Amino acid sequence: AFAKIHVNVHELLKAMNPSPMPKHAAGSSSLTKSQDPGSMNNVTIAAAQEYVSAISELVYQARESSFIGGDDMRKIQRHCDNLKPLLRQMDGPLVAKVVKLLAMIHYKDYTFASVVARRACETASQHSADVCCQIVFNLVKLNVQDTLVALMNRIEADADRISIQGAFLLFQALERQANPSAVARKVLPKVAINCPKLLGEATSPSFHRSFIVAMGRYGLSSHASVGPVVRDLKRFSSQLSDRDIIPLVQCFADAKLSPQTEGVVDVFEKLEERLPYLDIRTMDAVIDVLSMVACKNNSAMMDNIMLRLGQECGKLSCFQMVGILELMVQYPAAKDHECLNQMAFVVSATKEAYEPDGLQRIIIAFASAQKFSADFFAICEFAQESRHGVARSFERLMQFLSFLTVDACRDPRLLRIVIRAVDDAATAVNNEEVVALQKEVKRLNIQHPSLQQKLIARLRSLQREAGERKN
Repeated sequence: AFAKIHVNVHELLKAMNPSPMPKHAAGSSSLTKSQDPGSMNNVTIAAAQEYVSAISELVYQARESSFIGGDDMRKIQRHCDNLKPLLRQMDGPLVAKVVKLLAMIHYKDYTFASVVARRACETASQHSADVCCQIVFNLVKLNVQDTLVALMNRIEADADRISIQGAFLLFQALERQANPSAVARKVLPKVAINCPKLLGEATSPSFHRSFIVAMGRYGLSSHASVGPVVRDLKRFSSQLSDRDIIPLVQCFADAKLSPQTEGVVDVFEKLEERLPYLDIRTMDAVIDVLSMVACKNNSAMMDNIMLRLGQECGKLSCFQMVGILELMVQYPAAKDHECLNQMAFVVSATKEAYEPDGLQRIIIAFASAQKFSADFFAICEFAQESRHGVARSFERLMQFLSFLTVDACRDPRLLRIVIRAVDDAATAVNNEEVVALQKEVKRLNIQHPSLQQKLIARLRSLQREAGERKN
């Protein structure tokens, strides 16, 4: 395809200017008699169409085989490089086609994608609002961070005439967009007004999900159009997928919608039904929602979650383990459940994979739940030996100490950990912090002369430094 396009473009240029440019004219900006602006523009457009056709051929070949190789990507990149200087002469439909093709293969060159996005904005007036919605959707897939003001303004101008397909693409784009924008916040309510009239054309709950999530993301959950869309979810309750359920219940929780509301209750019933089969790595979102929403079956759902965590917590990443553990220790029933012991075992077995901050948060979480098992002490010892301590800041240390009791500190393993943590912190604290540490040491009844002497010595050193500064 690349060889063919090279020949075709060469022939087009040769036909326009059969004789080479004289040397004395090289670099001149004036046109020769045989080169009028119209003929040059036609050649440019024809060349651009050839490059776009070559990209299209490669993209659809890749789509048929569900694979795109490195050689094909390099060819596409060369075509894109050749297109770059021609973009200003390309019309709206051709630019929209380029955007769509690149989105289909998740093109990664952000620089070229940004240039194409700018040209797409320049040609926004050539498109209908529905086509602009599709372009915005494809540009978001390309991770373009621009606000796309011209495209959004074109959508706003015909907001009442957007079809359900166009609205769906726009909502998906705003659902996925990395950073909410002011122009999208201005346009979204105007598109939303017409959405209740489009519900009869919906054939799945995907439109409802994208609409509700986009509105929630922009703080528009109280908009008049949201209620009818939520209630209409009842029609599709049996079709709700796991991909729909979790973002929907998160939006309902954020918007403080009652779980007894029509439409909302159907989604929560579906959540309870699917809970034994949801990906364990999505449980942090479910736990967070259940902590904010008072469902009638909250306890039963949390019991199911704890059972699954006890069996499958080994599948969690380090980041997910930290987040879920911090949520679980706040649930009173979890403190006596076996799932916390299993999570401690998994963390102990994989402790080398954790960053210092993650381990400190885990240690504080287990301390808050009074879970001082052999695995907990193994985690603490590793943190002190290989991760700069159980608490790298004064705030983290005070948080850790606040969860300890006199009875817990009678365990010599925990006592050693506390003494070392306080001893490490004593060299870098100020007056108020030394006093706070002394109070905690006294509260925990830690009788360790060298530790107390070190705190007193630090206090005297600070007082001496303050006196020297005054002099």
